[in-house]
Amino acid sequence: MEDHATEMELWKKRSIYRIPSQVTDANMEAYKPHVASFGPYHHGEHHLRPMEDHKQRALLHFLRRSGKRVEFYVDALANVLQDLKDAYDQLDIRWQEDERAFLQLMLLDGCFILEIMQTTVPPSLSSHSLDIRWQDNDYAPNDPIFSAHGKLHIMPLLRSDMLLIGFFFSLLPFLG
Repeated sequence: MEDHATEMELWKKRSIYRIPSQVTDANMEAYKPHVASFGPYHHGEHHLRPMEDHKQRALLHFLRRSGKRVEFYVDALANVLQDLKDAYDQLDIRWQEDERAFLQLMLLDGCFILEIMQTTVPPSLSSHSLDIRWQDNDYAPNDPIFSAHGKLHIMPLLRSDMLLIGFFFSLLPFLG
């Protein structure tokens, strides 16, 4: 067993927790994402898979606007890999062992969150922190997620899933 100091240090790093079954058993649906997984805990669940294609599209839009290749961002995230892993309580062995897959998941979900933010935050608020080129909505007018219709009907569900998982808040230190 780890010594007390090591245990205390490890728990200081945790910011995303699995909710104990004693809590979730009372109302399982209240603790499950409805349209998208953010982070590793619910990744791959059948009912969330349809959103994965939209995440990939969002990543492509992000990369096109940034002018950088995906490897640039994966390499940057690799510098904080252990911090990202340590943020998760009870991280599955799959994600512990397959570092490349974990980094790609962090990038995919992180870029999806950034795309959600840049298309839903009013320009007057976001222009202070984001380069002006990020303000251009380069999605099709009938895009199922990033159009006016998507913002009205899908974005509230996505924001709810983001808050439920707590992923958004755990990423903030790494965005600065």
